[in-house]
Amino acid sequence: MHEAADERAARLAVARDVLAELLDEGNRDDLTLQDAWYALRLGGAELLRGTAAPVREAA
Repeated sequence: MHEAADERAARLAVARDVLAELLDEGNRDDLTLQDAWYALRLGGAELLRGTAAPVREAA
């Protein structure tokens, strides 16, 4: 089954939103934080793309 580019982008956007919510709630709840880490493991680096500020190289 082929996933269209716009469907993939939408799915990843939702997954990133869910991960961000889990990480935020994980600040107050250890079980939720474990869920966030599990989701990150399942989704891999794909979930982190485009969500963080670029890393600056040392001058």
